[in-house]
Amino acid sequence: MIKYSIILKTDKNMSDADIQIAKIFGIKDSKKLPAVSVQSLTTYYHFLHKQFVFPIQALYAQDIEPFKTTRWGIQVLGLLDVDASDNIEFYGLFCEAKRGRQLIQIPLADIEVSDKSSNYTLINDYQIWFENNR
Repeated sequence: MIKYSIILKTDKNMSDADIQIAKIFGIKDSKKLPAVSVQSLTTYYHFLHKQFVFPIQALYAQDIEPFKTTRWGIQVLGLLDVDASDNIEFYGLFCEAKRGRQLIQIPLADIEVSDKSSNYTLINDYQIWFENNR
């Protein structure tokens, strides 16, 4: 269940995702969403850490050569601390996942979850913000 504790008056033209993302940062206007930075990623990390229900069944798409991509079924086990991630402003938040018996660390922005997943909206909103604000 997604809990947003801040109630804000928002622009009627904002999408549902923009409204929810603005609430995470405690702002009223999606035009003022913060750029991707260590600070904004830390804020998003703390929000997601409290909201996610693990494990998360997902797909991870990996480019194996030009114009060829392979998708792997994975099970996301948790988020990595912001401090543990290299190039966080470029890749965003990382998660730890299992692919078969192998543990992997991958960007949260690169996973796909079913729209039936209880974590779908959380992940989709994060990916929208990350892609549009870096």
